[in-house]
Amino acid sequence: MTDWNRGWTERMAPDREPFLITDRTRLTHGDVRLAVGRIGAWLDAMGVRPAQPVVGITSDPVEMTRLSLGVVLAGYCFVPLNPCATASELAGILSRLDTGV
Repeated sequence: MTDWNRGWTERMAPDREPFLITDRTRLTHGDVRLAVGRIGAWLDAMGVRPAQPVVGITSDPVEMTRLSLGVVLAGYCFVPLNPCATASELAGILSRLDTGV
């Protein structure tokens, strides 16, 4: 477990306490903890190593929150991409990432 992850867990409010509230969603700290576990298990199963970047792209701020926190708290490197970027811009960014593959 990374130091950042350990600090997050130690300071985390009870599972029922809200972490993120929008007009359509309410995430608790427990929801975030579940997302971290699912995302971490999936990345492990896919053979992703902690030094490899994990790219995320979505215009949904709730999903970006789940994804980014899940990836980082599971101990991986997260690279958010702008969903408004052109295909050419995204290709340029992806070509510069060191995926270790």
